[in-house]
Amino acid sequence: MNNSGFPQARTPQKASFFTMRRRCPACNDSNIRRTGRQGWVEKILSIFNLYPFRCTNYECNHRFMRMSKN
Repeated sequence: MNNSGFPQARTPQKASFFTMRRRCPACNDSNIRRTGRQGWVEKILSIFNLYPFRCTNYECNHRFMRMSKN
């Protein structure tokens, strides 16, 4: 609170990489899910927090790698 007795207005904060809403790079849909790893390359990349994701849009179904916040 400030001296007037009213709470101060919140200033917008910059969104970090992990707080941004994830979207499919192909169709820009926000409905994506983490999918299973295929092959030893993806298993090695998971050490560096890179995991495969898949778009759940039935028309797109794009598979891509993205950093996970977990």
